[in-house]
Amino acid sequence: MKQEKGITTTSVIIYVIAVLIVISTLSTLSIYFNKQIKEGMKKQENNSTYATFVSYFVQDIQEKGNEVVRADTEQEINYIEFSNGNIYKYSQNDKTLYKNDVKICDNIDSCSFSYTLDIDNRELIEIQFVSGEFRKIGNNSLKFYMNTY
Repeated sequence: MKQEKGITTTSVIIYVIAVLIVISTLSTLSIYFNKQIKEGMKKQENNSTYATFVSYFVQDIQEKGNEVVRADTEQEINYIEFSNGNIYKYSQNDKTLYKNDVKICDNIDSCSFSYTLDIDNRELIEIQFVSGEFRKIGNNSLKFYMNTY
């Protein structure tokens, strides 16, 4: 009678194939997980950029006696100026938003300011803001009424 010692070539091949399947499954899951984490971080960064801008801007909107002096576009810069001296500028060249020449947000794809009077003669500021997949444009744009807070 013959005694069997060790493992056969067939069983080694089966073990190697099983290990390769497990490793490929784990690497696929790891790649998917890392991709989702990066996308989530990017969205959070875009939301944070927007929140930072709005927090600065609302302070000027709420200030009593503060009015819009002008809102305009000059070459590659879109800006809005208030009577308290604060100016918000968006530079299309470096995709950065400034408050009085101090950078408050970057990585902004577009930002535009418009200032009008509505039907009831209230001062309306409309801001269209895009940062990555975060979009506040069209009907979803930011709208503020001056001195109504």
